[in-house]
Amino acid sequence: MRAYGRLRFDGTDRDGSFAGACWFTDIVVGKDSQILPRRTNLRRASFLGTDVSKLVFEDVRWWRRHSRGRRWLARQALWDESRAERGDFRWSAPQGMSGKEDATPEERQAFYEGIAATYRQLVLNYEAKRAYETAEDFYVGEMETRRRQIAAESWRGWRWWPSLRRYGSSFGLYLVLSRYGSSYWQALGMLLVMVALFAGGFMGLGFRQTREGVEAPPASLAALPAGAGATAAVPAVDATPVPRVVAYRFVAPWSPEAATAGELAADYRRSVSFVLSIATFQRDRFYEPTSVGGQLWLYLAVVAITSQIALILFAIRRRFKR
Repeated sequence: MRAYGRLRFDGTDRDGSFAGACWFTDIVVGKDSQILPRRTNLRRASFLGTDVSKLVFEDVRWWRRHSRGRRWLARQALWDESRAERGDFRWSAPQGMSGKEDATPEERQAFYEGIAATYRQLVLNYEAKRAYETAEDFYVGEMETRRRQIAAESWRGWRWWPSLRRYGSSFGLYLVLSRYGSSYWQALGMLLVMVALFAGGFMGLGFRQTREGVEAPPASLAALPAGAGATAAVPAVDATPVPRVVAYRFVAPWSPEAATAGELAADYRRSVSFVLSIATFQRDRFYEPTSVGGQLWLYLAVVAITSQIALILFAIRRRFKR
């Protein structure tokens, strides 16, 4: 269908222009033409196959996706995304068609591609109007659609495989680490989780102080010669610094070998300090691994923490570049 001239939908908060579902699908907007939804309820509107970057939205109401118990994750979204979750993959609704229809894998892929394209065009539309918060919601919607599209491509032989693909793919990892680069607070929280986990790993794999991190013994422990004011020579004490080695293994809490709470806290603080030296890119560290496993754990920590810091900086730049 083609639209020419100036087509305007002007509603009120009470009726929103549309009483039910509205299908703006496969509409081609002619040159120098406009479609202007204004004060319109678009919670049940589909724009599949329509270039919505050319539409002018004014004070419209989109479907809102809620996350149970996490209000900060609520976002504006497309009704088509909700329909896909319910298994409704109709591209359009011919007269008299009200139920769901079985979709082939190709039709499902085309449906998800259509949703992603609509989200991408909405991002461009709202960024052009400097409505960046709404554009961010639609950007997250596009990434969520891509993540679900991967699950739709999954092999059906094992029922758990689609869920594993949905959350175990690169899109799922990107969601967990920084909500697709849109939340620097979530990225910072994940960095703190990484620091805690890597510190715990070093406690078990073992680490020790380097030569730079070893503290020399107090001067009072050094040998004092007999002389004026001294009645006898103090036995000589080896003043060579001894590096501290930390390596824990599981023992029963009542075992004599079990560390006290104070010792455990002090060693964990040292382990956290070790990990923070990685996060702050220090060249000379006060601690080093004592085993091959610890060295591999160090390499993994360097890659993971450096990547997470990059995600934090990317999310901050994305938030404040505008």
